[in-house]
Amino acid sequence: MGLNLKIGQYGLLVALLPVFVALLILGFLALQLQESEKQVERERQAKTLIMESSNLLQYLDEMKRALSGLADSNAPLFSIELQKRKDQFAGSLKKIESGLVSAPQKDAFVQLKSAALSAVEEIEETQKALATAPKEVVEFRMKESDRQLQALRSTLSSKQEAFSNATSDIQESSAQQGESSRQFVWAILVAGTVAMVVVAVVMSLGFGRRITGRLKVLTDNSFRLASRMPLNEKMKGLDEISELDKSFHWMANQLEDLARKERAMTENAVDVICSISDEGNFREVNSAAIKLWGYKPEELLGQKLISLVRESDKEKTLKTFASAKKDGNQIEVENAIKHKNGNYVEVLWSGGWSSVDGAMFCVAHDITEKKQIENLKRDFVNMVSHDLRTPLTSIQAFLEMLSAGFYDSSPEKMHSKAKYSEADVGRLISMINSLLQLEKMEAGHIEIVAAHTQVEDVVDRSFNSVQSLAERSKITLVKNTCDAVIFADEDQLIQVMVNLLSNAIKFSNPGGTVTVKAIEQENMVEFQVIDQGRGIAPDFIDKIFDRFKQVELSDSRVKGGTGLGLAVCKMLVEAHRGKIWVTSKENVGSTFHFTIPTRSPT
Repeated sequence: MGLNLKIGQYGLLVALLPVFVALLILGFLALQLQESEKQVERERQAKTLIMESSNLLQYLDEMKRALSGLADSNAPLFSIELQKRKDQFAGSLKKIESGLVSAPQKDAFVQLKSAALSAVEEIEETQKALATAPKEVVEFRMKESDRQLQALRSTLSSKQEAFSNATSDIQESSAQQGESSRQFVWAILVAGTVAMVVVAVVMSLGFGRRITGRLKVLTDNSFRLASRMPLNEKMKGLDEISELDKSFHWMANQLEDLARKERAMTENAVDVICSISDEGNFREVNSAAIKLWGYKPEELLGQKLISLVRESDKEKTLKTFASAKKDGNQIEVENAIKHKNGNYVEVLWSGGWSSVDGAMFCVAHDITEKKQIENLKRDFVNMVSHDLRTPLTSIQAFLEMLSAGFYDSSPEKMHSKAKYSEADVGRLISMINSLLQLEKMEAGHIEIVAAHTQVEDVVDRSFNSVQSLAERSKITLVKNTCDAVIFADEDQLIQVMVNLLSNAIKFSNPGGTVTVKAIEQENMVEFQVIDQGRGIAPDFIDKIFDRFKQVELSDSRVKGGTGLGLAVCKMLVEAHRGKIWVTSKENVGSTFHFTIPTRSPT
């Protein structure tokens, strides 16, 4: 080769020479393209000027017709049409004048413009005469004008033809120059292509002879690396291929590290990644099982997956895994896995069977939260459909009977039914107001206007609000408060207390007692609402503050609740930087606790 270059340097030379030739060609082509664009623009402009000069004759004819119509009928429409054509006539003259490029064109245009302006002047004078002259004079004037306009049109036509000829010369000259440019471009393209091909072939042949032998060694090493066979000895030298061969040897040493990192990624995954043997036992499990299911990987190895599946999901899970093994399909199945603490975790399984490894490789994704959201939606639909349909049906029935005159003879019965309907409407309004308040609070649209408030005042106002309900239910209200001052929104806090007191009264037996205690603690006051009702089941305590949750499904019908009051209480207490919880014993009673700070946040 005669050049002491590295592979990269020689390759750069091979790449740059054709590029240099191409740049030269592009330079010539750019110049020619620029000139061609100028010629095309001249040709286009010439065509435009010829067209505009032809339009002058057309506009003149249309002005004559409009003038004739104005003379016959003196209608405003012809006057408008005449003015429109005069504007178009003037516009064409301006376009022609702005596009003149040669001296012959300009000379021809001067004569064309003179004839055109004479015609317009004749039309304007005739139009003025039409506005003031008698009918006999108008007829004479129109005949004289028609004769003069005919002569002026002939003159304008000859001047237009002369202008078109002068412009056509420019158009023909531009076309000839364009053809010459195209031929020159083709010549450059042919010569440049030949030069590029010759340079590329010569440089490529030299480059190929230089590296072919070393590339064969690299190809052999690639097969050896894929087959995990020992590589050939390292190449000697400092060129790029020698460096690449060193990289092959380095990659062989790094494969074990890469495998280790892959295992680390698997172990740190959020989802459980595992393989299940043909017998259904865990063969491999990553450490995510500890967080999701509470089991260490070694505790699951050898254990059957189906033993952890919820009983109702076992048949579905076995069928899905068997079908994937038989047909080779990807699996996707939902079931519940028993956590080490005894609870169930909702899981979405995805994966596929590997006949080579004889195992099912799976990813188990925790969808417990998703299921909870779905259950919340279902509870919402069930609650709203019942709480809306039942009272509305009752109200509809009452109104139909009222319209039919059923209560005409029994006004007392009508008043009794009306009270029930009024209660149904009140419950619907209460449910809607609770829903709206929850949504506003979640969106951050409810502002807590906190101020220093007496605990005694909050309890007394709350008792006043529920006193009539307590008397109807034959419940005694007892308070045991302190004289502390809290930092809270008094109206919002009373709403919390009224909700809790109303629930306590509704779920207490007649003759029972509902007690409110206020206990001053460090930087806060703990409120307690204590009832002697039926209590809450232990497995329901964690859900009692969720939306649409009631101890029994019949509570909304019998007790009149919507399942939203405690959710509202929870959000209002937390907005005050407090906490709310419940302690209960079935058939003994429940105590709802909540805390409110005594100081403003600083």
